[in-house]
Amino acid sequence: MARAAQLVFLSRVVFCSALIWAAAATAHTQSAVSTLLDRLNAQPALTLSWEELTATDDTLTYHALTATLAGDSTEATVAFGDLLVEGPGTAAERVRLPGTITLTATRATPIGPQALDGTITITDGLLAFDQGGEALTLTAAEAQATLTARHAATSVFEVTVDTLTGAATLPADADQTAALSLAAAVLRVDGNTTAPDAAPLALSLTARAPRTTADMTPTLTQAGLQADEVTFTTDIPGLPHPVSLRSGAADYALSAAQDGDTTYTELTAAVTDYDLTEDLWATLDPDAALDRTPGRIAVDLAFDAQLSDGATTVGGLTIAEATLALAGFTGAATGQIDTLTRDPNGAVTVTLIGLTDLLGAMANAGLIEPTQAFGAQFMLGLFAQPGPDDGSLIIPVTLGPDRALTVNGQRLR
Repeated sequence: MARAAQLVFLSRVVFCSALIWAAAATAHTQSAVSTLLDRLNAQPALTLSWEELTATDDTLTYHALTATLAGDSTEATVAFGDLLVEGPGTAAERVRLPGTITLTATRATPIGPQALDGTITITDGLLAFDQGGEALTLTAAEAQATLTARHAATSVFEVTVDTLTGAATLPADADQTAALSLAAAVLRVDGNTTAPDAAPLALSLTARAPRTTADMTPTLTQAGLQADEVTFTTDIPGLPHPVSLRSGAADYALSAAQDGDTTYTELTAAVTDYDLTEDLWATLDPDAALDRTPGRIAVDLAFDAQLSDGATTVGGLTIAEATLALAGFTGAATGQIDTLTRDPNGAVTVTLIGLTDLLGAMANAGLIEPTQAFGAQFMLGLFAQPGPDDGSLIIPVTLGPDRALTVNGQRLR
């Protein structure tokens, strides 16, 4: 839930960054600059500044352009350096992005501060736009970013984006919808994360044809992320080689509506045709006893959260879908929980398909002991009931007053 709040906050950083680019783009006259900058600075969370504005017959330059976005528990600063406007007031007007843009963000949480430092390096970055300065097109032959995130664990990630292109629509009225879209040929992430008293954990991710869209008003954020192919690799202690997962299409969408101190969020994510690499399959299942049909992951959640004194309280949760499928097994959950406080109330239904067959195949192949398979099947007999389809099991779970937990009619707490 906290990650969703971070995504909303960072999307607003991107949104305000686009507005800043528009400020430079529409700087045809001093009065136009003043009008637009007054409108931007009127936003309660945004402060915009630069050291000096210089002009020639065919250029405008904003020296050390900086934006600060601040909230109750968050603060971000984007330093653009010198931003050059070429041909102001002409049909060929465009903005040449500086070679380096830096980002610093902090966020207070109940368990300690979080910090993010970033440097973005752009090669031949240009912003072209219409004469009104509302529709912009971004072209960058190559963009690279280095991000360092700090929390209870320290993470360092190197991010590379190749062939970045995009567009933005910025309406004259800040209450209307602003849109931003970006696409790239390849996105690569390499780095490591270190938990307290643990060795560094290496991570690597590659996404083919990643693309993202965002629509935003002061009270509504809608964002999406898609990719045609994703490969994720990490190290797991005890295994002789890294664990690598690959997938086909990946699709993520987030919608967050703000109503006072309450944010109503809907989150959907789907990964299709994901699979383990041959090396990992050979380690886990050397005799190829398991079904190796590519799997699927899907999540569709809705929840509301309230922010008060830097602390986030999550209210009701609706699980429209939560599905995991691999090796011939499918697990799914749906349900509604009215509150996620210390006294939750609601019901969730878990559906298991192919689990008994998977346990039998693993026991026959020697991947688990027969007694372990028998014990798991015995527990399923206690807490599950036959489903409508052959080989399916249903586990009803109920949360009630005084933190009561009931599974298949049996109260466990």
